[in-house]
Amino acid sequence: MKRLYLFALLLLTQATAFSQVLTIDIPEHRFRIDPYDHIIVVQRQNLDEYSNLADYDGIDLVLNTFEFQFNAVPTSLDYIDSYTVANDTDDYQLFFTQLPLLKIQGGVISSGNKIPAEFSYADDQQILVAPIGINFQSSYLSNNPKKSYSIEFWTESGSQIPTNAQFGDMQSNDDWVLNSMYNDPLRIRTLNAHKLWLAMHEPSYLQEEPNALAGTDVQYVEVFVSGHYSGIYLLSQQIEPELLSLRQNDEAIKGELYRGKEAQAATLFTGLPDFNDTLRFWAGHTMIYPVDTINWENLYDFTDFVLNSDSLDFENIWTKFDYQNYLDYFIFLNLTRTADNTGKNIYIAKYDSAAPYFYVPAQLNGSFGTKWNGTVENITNDILTNGFMNRVIDNDVNNYTADVNARWAALRTGPLTITSLIGDFTEAYNLLIANNVYEREALVFPNYSFDQASFDYTTGWIQERIAFLDIYFNYNPLSVSQYEKTHFRIYPNPADKNFRIQSAYDLTNEEFQIIDIQGKVVKSGLYNGEEISVSDMDGGFYIVRINNLSEKIIVR
Repeated sequence: MKRLYLFALLLLTQATAFSQVLTIDIPEHRFRIDPYDHIIVVQRQNLDEYSNLADYDGIDLVLNTFEFQFNAVPTSLDYIDSYTVANDTDDYQLFFTQLPLLKIQGGVISSGNKIPAEFSYADDQQILVAPIGINFQSSYLSNNPKKSYSIEFWTESGSQIPTNAQFGDMQSNDDWVLNSMYNDPLRIRTLNAHKLWLAMHEPSYLQEEPNALAGTDVQYVEVFVSGHYSGIYLLSQQIEPELLSLRQNDEAIKGELYRGKEAQAATLFTGLPDFNDTLRFWAGHTMIYPVDTINWENLYDFTDFVLNSDSLDFENIWTKFDYQNYLDYFIFLNLTRTADNTGKNIYIAKYDSAAPYFYVPAQLNGSFGTKWNGTVENITNDILTNGFMNRVIDNDVNNYTADVNARWAALRTGPLTITSLIGDFTEAYNLLIANNVYEREALVFPNYSFDQASFDYTTGWIQERIAFLDIYFNYNPLSVSQYEKTHFRIYPNPADKNFRIQSAYDLTNEEFQIIDIQGKVVKSGLYNGEEISVSDMDGGFYIVRINNLSEKIIVR
């Protein structure tokens, strides 16, 4: 009996000796624990050393003073999976991410004054711990389950003395925004819209101010607020004079910056309300800069000029508004179809007192086939304008139509190729998929869902929108010889009263049809080689079909 006991003890000792437990020790600030939804996120750039865990019988996860054990040993660790780990009392879902990890810890956040809080951030390049002031970005957005925040970095907690911080490749700044993208179903439209604007446009005064940006840059971050995992966000600079490098030296050469906060008569250029120099808000605009005075005279005079100058004087509009910026913003507005950005959600600025005004886009959640509230709006065949744009288009100021068509053609060989646009969306989508972000979002926002069909809808929408705008801007992506083998040409397009057909084939006496977007034939007849009238048709998007060939036309 004694010998049997010794033999069993020997076997147990040998088993213990060959048992291997892997300990993963995560440095401070590179992990976050949500004790409410039982989520752990670990920020780590490389998991290659955990690609084969077959030899381990257990895994311990050490997070400062917290210890967890894997409920089961996986074959490997990666970013696309989640793992169940436990402490003495509870199970947690563990995720690894390559994206920056951000934590905000403080009091009760509101839409009022910024409250003191502690900010900590970790990416593969830096760890930053700093005092901040924080509030909700807007009272309206604070109604969403997933909040957006405005942040200002302070020299000391509660000091309200601003100091700069810098993240990734973005410019140093004291004011930052955490955009929740709650109304961006795939969390990729907002990022791509901001990146696209920076790819399309640069400030006209860049030679004088080489650090100036045309708008805000953005990057993904994973956010914890007051211990709760809050999902994926966009971290971006606040639009302010420093970001745009507006002149601030002295009173004589000061720049200006106004935010279009509401879609009202002045922001939409549909009317000219009286201004009140006692308030920093006028007719939908909020005055951002200058900060030491309230004077609406300059913006009022510009709005008055747009609305009320005679046709001859209006030819001088490009001495008052930056022409290249106008062309690029008009194209950007219509490509992204940010329908909420014709009057509000855009800034108007000028570099100094002698410079023309220019647009800076903001709040780009409702874009690329969705509305401001995140619902699908599958419209690809319209043109967005405001009163300013309508007057430019109607008067064809200084041969504007030819210039905007040429600018569209130039951009279509650069950032606006379908390959480039869909490639950017695919890259962002794959990044979030690869880091399992959508699973985490669904854990904390039960009403949130996504699927491959949502992404396919987006890419299909982009292709349809590009096809429509190619017609609007009279752009032919094929060479003439290739095009004429399979198409005919419609001109002018858009058409007001009549249009002609140009073809490599003789289409005389062939039957033509004009079909609306519901598929209804609204006009038909035999083509006699002359103009076809559309003066009796409603404005909109149509298909012209003749001899088994089809082309799109816009009727104005």
